[in-house]
Amino acid sequence: MVETDPGQRANHDWSDYNVTFTLTGETRKVTFFSYILSYSRRQYMNLTDDKTQDTLLRELIAAFIYMDGVPHEIKSDNQKACVDRWEMGRAVFNRRYLEFATHYRFRPLTITPGKPTENLKIERPFYYFERSFLKGRRFKDQEDLRSQLRRWLCEINDQRIHGTTRRQPIDMYKDELPFLQSLPAHHFDTSHIVHLTVNQESCVQWKGYHYVVPKQYMYELCAVRITQEYLEVYSQGGEKIATHPLAEKGSRERYVGKPQKTARSRGVPISDVIRRLNDFAPEMEEYTGQVKRHKPSSWGYHLRKMLALKVNYHIDDILLAVRRAQQYKVFDASTIEGFLKNNSEPKYNARLSIKSGNHNNNNNEQ
Repeated sequence: MVETDPGQRANHDWSDYNVTFTLTGETRKVTFFSYILSYSRRQYMNLTDDKTQDTLLRELIAAFIYMDGVPHEIKSDNQKACVDRWEMGRAVFNRRYLEFATHYRFRPLTITPGKPTENLKIERPFYYFERSFLKGRRFKDQEDLRSQLRRWLCEINDQRIHGTTRRQPIDMYKDELPFLQSLPAHHFDTSHIVHLTVNQESCVQWKGYHYVVPKQYMYELCAVRITQEYLEVYSQGGEKIATHPLAEKGSRERYVGKPQKTARSRGVPISDVIRRLNDFAPEMEEYTGQVKRHKPSSWGYHLRKMLALKVNYHIDDILLAVRRAQQYKVFDASTIEGFLKNNSEPKYNARLSIKSGNHNNNNNEQ
């Protein structure tokens, strides 16, 4: 019995299992992703690190490639990676998931809350997977598990006589393949784009690790593209200025990349510091001039420290603090920083230390 037309629909889901690896003797919870074409019952599976939306999208792309096509509908459970909420009996799908569905031209579907039997086509195969694959097998490590899973999918799961259709999934897949939509010329970009300020160490911080950027971009706000494998940094003009592999999870080395070695470098030239401060807003030009007049021996130090505040605080908050300082005729960067600490939320959960350099780095650096 076949309930759906060829190429019409696929289903996907996750399932967790405790697996003991013989290499270490350790028992770990592992997560499997499953994707099944509803007509042929041909299945793609993989071992994943988590159930995040990033992982879901990457696995769906892998499944499309594995099946050499995309169905017209894809049904999931009510996972947050797909569904934000329900309103008036209808699912409100996640915006990024909708963008993904639009790119591959499929209609997203989800099971109705309280009716888990709607997802039996994906949940029943997990029962078969447990009995046919997991039961009685030994796995040296995760890579061995993945290798055995790939062979099982092709040699056993594809070739068995399915209990419902009474045919081999691989034979029915041959009938279904012409009805699948073709793959797009370019796959959906699953990378993340964020904007990060280059700190006083000439690094951008991402998930606790510091990625080195050329020193001339210190304190600049840069676009950062993060993929599954690497991190790219772009200047405000759109030029790629740094590429690094992502730090390995658990690595004790907090810095990725080697800082540029320059002889007795004193950081960003003071003329650039003034230009970048003035770029905050037109009113900053008046304030930087006031700092120079009221702090004749240390104005460079104060301006550098003000620019360094950009690492931890949003520009709008810094401008608010500057207006308060002007109101009370205060021209000290530490006072502005104190106002921000007491009245503003930092960009990061933990504030980064700010080192502005020597107190006497004034006019001679222009």
